[in-house]
Amino acid sequence: MPAAAPGLLERGHADEVLRASRVSRFSVSSPPVAHSAVAAAAFATATFLILLWGVASLGAVESAAVAYLGLLAPAALAAGVAYQMYPAMGATITLGRCALVAAVDLGVVMAFSLVGTLVPWRAPDVWVWGLLSGTALAASANMLVFAATSDPRLSVAAVPSLALPAGALAVLTALGSIDARQALLGAYFVAVFLAAAALWAFIVVSPFRRNFGENGLVLLQALLDAWAGWSKPPGGGGPARGTLAMEAFFARHGQPREVAFRAAAFRRPGDEGLLWFLPDLHPGPYADLGGSDLPAKAAAALPGHAVSAFHGASTHDENPCGREEVAKVTGAVLPALGRAEEDGSASRSRRITHGAVNLLAQGIGTHLVLVHSRSPASSDDIDATAGRDVERLLLAEGGAPGVALIDAHNCVAGDLGRTAEGSREHAELAAAARIAARGVSSEARGAFKVGFARRVLPPGAAREFAVGRQGIAATVVEAGGQKTAYVLIDGNNLKAGLREAMLDAIQGTVEMGEVLTTDNHAVNTTMGADNEVGSRRDNQPLVEEVAAAVRQATDDLRLATVAWASDRVAGVRVFGPGLTVKMSATINAAVSVMGAAYIACMSAALLGCAVLALTGL
Repeated sequence: MPAAAPGLLERGHADEVLRASRVSRFSVSSPPVAHSAVAAAAFATATFLILLWGVASLGAVESAAVAYLGLLAPAALAAGVAYQMYPAMGATITLGRCALVAAVDLGVVMAFSLVGTLVPWRAPDVWVWGLLSGTALAASANMLVFAATSDPRLSVAAVPSLALPAGALAVLTALGSIDARQALLGAYFVAVFLAAAALWAFIVVSPFRRNFGENGLVLLQALLDAWAGWSKPPGGGGPARGTLAMEAFFARHGQPREVAFRAAAFRRPGDEGLLWFLPDLHPGPYADLGGSDLPAKAAAALPGHAVSAFHGASTHDENPCGREEVAKVTGAVLPALGRAEEDGSASRSRRITHGAVNLLAQGIGTHLVLVHSRSPASSDDIDATAGRDVERLLLAEGGAPGVALIDAHNCVAGDLGRTAEGSREHAELAAAARIAARGVSSEARGAFKVGFARRVLPPGAAREFAVGRQGIAATVVEAGGQKTAYVLIDGNNLKAGLREAMLDAIQGTVEMGEVLTTDNHAVNTTMGADNEVGSRRDNQPLVEEVAAAVRQATDDLRLATVAWASDRVAGVRVFGPGLTVKMSATINAAVSVMGAAYIACMSAALLGCAVLALTGL
């Protein structure tokens, strides 16, 4: 068997579309409330000790009052205000997120207070400026967090964010620890940091306004909600509000198209449930947006069927703008199949290699099935125009009444290996398809059997191997004494070398086979952007799952017929040329400046506050 595929640290193919998924790292899960509460109390206690034994040399009572009444209590109050305020406005927030924000606030203040203790005693009031600067920085961070995760209006987010600095100033003033001038400067600090945070937000989201004329904060909040699912109804009763907002954005900038599909219903005595679905749609762009998780959406729309949603000739230009666009296509499948005629014949399969193209070809019913791979060369999307050109060529030459071109999408490396119209790859595919059509047409036709099995991985294994909700689906077709396996993994491409390892594992069970992926972009939010199937060093358990699925499908073999149907659905809104690249470039531009812009803005705010403190203005 080939060497195990490279591990997580060796991943990284150059896909600007997927690289935009980096923003999903900001949609992290909050720890349990109890953990955040303990951390907040620990930070407050550490600040108490710093004030008691550090440069400030406050008494125990005064230090405790500042740490617990001036910091811990206002941080808890801010969390409570946010938790009550946002749901009342129809926005989404969780108690865990509020508690985490409070704990982080107190950690920031503790760090600033600690820095204040390191300044020589000749500047005795530096602890004041450290503490007040810490509360101001925490307030500005709160404002950004609340705006990005709950409601995009900075003015609204500032309301709970001001509780911490206001509480600290009030307690310090009441204790006489600071005078009126210092209290006024502390208020200035807050204004300076909030202004710096607002400037940072303007810088980061400006690409959205420049490129789309849209409010970038609104889109950022919707995008993070779509990834994290914060506003999903309880019990999985529908998509997050951010998902719907992003799909509405895509629809505003997308284009209506006429979308074709093919479907094959395999029928066996007492079982009519196996259905192959091949739409001219792309299962992207990210998370649950648009066509992402298309295999699961198709399965939900076609109940009573074991659905295998294959990846056809399509790129991100064919991403459906919303789930309702997917529904337009899936809703036409069963009526089309109702008009289709059954055929009980199939041929043996053949493998054709031409140039870098590797085709598995088989006649099943009225259609010539062509499964395209370039492995071991990198193998990614086939342009829709290139795919349609190949199908038209074969139909014109009379190779078969119908052609189903499937993109196996099963090997990825640094060069994605996309098949663009008019390219060398396109020419090689067309030549290989013509050879395949002639070869399959010479094969004898006869009755065939079909077996099917699906193995859905447990959540931990699914995350580890980057496999989506539909798991591993194996269809085995036996014709002319030959068994051919079509193994469909619900994921986005395979690590180079993994296809060959899987094919080796099913030898002896079947004579021919191919391993395909659905190109499901829903998996690109779990472990990073470049998240192909087999992202760990030890992929042997995944290989064994594939082998087991093929064995189960072989054990399920029964005589079958197949009914092929195709149709075209008008008015399906898709991304169209350039939208995905433009969107991804915009997200990438925003992400690329986040870190540097934040450091610059906060450093400028800190410098401004230091000048205010030193001059006493």
